[in-house]
Amino acid sequence: GGPATSAKFSLVAPQGGVAVDSNDNVYIADTFNERIRRVTTDGIINTWAGNGTYTVQSGVPASQSGLPDPWIMTFDSQGNLYVSQYYPGNQICVISSGGIIFVYATLQIYAGAIALDPSGNLFLANTSDYRLREISNGVITTLTTVYATSVASDASGNVYVIVNGVIKKRDSAGNLTVLGGTGSPTLSGDGGPAVNALLASPQAVTLDASGNLLIAD
Repeated sequence: GGPATSAKFSLVAPQGGVAVDSNDNVYIADTFNERIRRVTTDGIINTWAGNGTYTVQSGVPASQSGLPDPWIMTFDSQGNLYVSQYYPGNQICVISSGGIIFVYATLQIYAGAIALDPSGNLFLANTSDYRLREISNGVITTLTTVYATSVASDASGNVYVIVNGVIKKRDSAGNLTVLGGTGSPTLSGDGGPAVNALLASPQAVTLDASGNLLIAD
């Protein structure tokens, strides 16, 4: 209920612990406080989801449910928020645009980083078993074997991942190509081809509305 600039957090994931809705409200996964907090456009912060406990209660207002270790978050085109859990959590929850929480998937694996494409397919970058997976129409599929720490996707079916400091693209045909970075932790290459650039420590990738790939280094 106070200014967000005065708030304190337990842990916020560098790979996607912050999300923004269509009204420019900012959502922060306050991981070890078991809550998602929302900062409205007037700069005021409130708990939006999670009550500090660990058990998700599907079908209730998100603020009344437990929410274990929220980690990576992403919105779909309908304003629903998808949330993965910090390692070794294996659930993905979805909080509807109306604020109701549901368990979207319970996996046999750690979900890791997540991203949605415009068609609603969910991609999971799993660092515990070196897999990039897709959930489409309730079915999970392994796309490739790769140690990816962040994931993004576009409208053409391409998936972008960070692999050991290198930015790679998996196209809809399954081909992996390098877009930027060499794995050497050095910063250089601004103004030149991205494939020749050196990245110090890339943590997250995302796409803007024009399809440009943004890298948090």
